[in-house]
Order: sequence, then C-alpha cells, then structure tokens
Amino acid sequence: MIGAATVGSLGAHKLTIDASVYLAALEKGEANEARAFLRRVLSEGYELYLPRLFLLELIVTLRAMLNVKSVYSLLARQWAIAENVRWLDADSQFTRAACELADQANLRVSDAIYAVTARISGGVLVSLDPAMLERVGSHVSVFTPASFIGSDNSTVKADAQGSVSAAEGESVSEAPEAENPSGDSG
Repeated sequence: MIGAATVGSLGAHKLTIDASVYLAALEKGEANEARAFLRRVLSEGYELYLPRLFLLELIVTLRAMLNVKSVYSLLARQWAIAENVRWLDADSQFTRAACELADQANLRVSDAIYAVTARISGGVLVSLDPAMLERVGSHVSVFTPASFIGSDNSTVKADAQGSVSAAEGESVSEAPEAENPSGDSG
C-alpha cells in the first residue's frame, strides 16, 4: 500500500485526472475503482488541475452515451464550478509542450495535454488509458485510480524510505519541475 508520505512526496494532493477515470466511475457495478477513487479525492479535498479539454471530452462522451442534453450539461457544469478544480488553458507554450510530449512518447496530443497539465501543476496524473499508463511515466508520475488509493498493492509499491517504484511493466517517476512545461532549457 502507498504510505501517506510517499503519496505526498509525489505531489499527490495535486491531481490531474483524465476523462477516462470520470467516465469509468459512471459505469454500473459495485467494485468500481474509479468511483472509489473519485469519492476519496472529493471527500479529502484534493486539488484537481484539469485542462479545459476535460470538459469537452466529458460533454461529447456523455452526449453520445446518454443522449439526454440536461444530464450531460448538468454533469459538465458541476465540474466547471467545482471549488477544488483549477482549470488550465492551453497557451502557445502549453500547446508546444503537449505536441513535443506527444511526439516523444508516441501519444495522442489530447493525452499529452493531460500529462503536461500534471507536470505544470507539480502533481500526478491518474488515468485508465493504457497508452498514458504505459508511455508517460518518464515524463510525469502516473497512477491508475486503484494504485493511487492503494487498493492494488501489486501496481505501485513504496519502500521503507517512501520511494515509489513501479511493478513490472508500469512506469512511475518523480514529477518534473513545473516552471517550464516544454522542458526546453531556454
């Protein structure tokens, strides 16, 4: 299980979650790791740093799933006004950093936007997207909802010093400095 000191050392009170986590939380079923993760995040007052893309992905997907305008508008509006959410807009430097990361990590630009958002905030990324879990670990700390809340002990392990290491096949790294999201030296 991840200890509080370990999670805290990775900027875990600052989270970026991608839309896949929220959408998975809406799925039916009792053992829903995404729903358990969101309950914890919302009840414990974590700061969420989200790109505006989150709202767009949420609205488009919910509209296709539900085809009920009032429901998807209401859910998106709740996210838009949530007190613990800090919205990041994509300026030219942010966009360039996302494009560079997409190229370096072989990601879709939309996935790279979430990783850059986590990097800028100095926090961690929580995702259920296999490509992001596999490819962004060398650029930003990334967890599944279950590994973040510690219910999946085989995914992320903490040693006695509180360092986090990935289980075989999963990448976890320290979050880079947030001052220069593109990683350029100048």
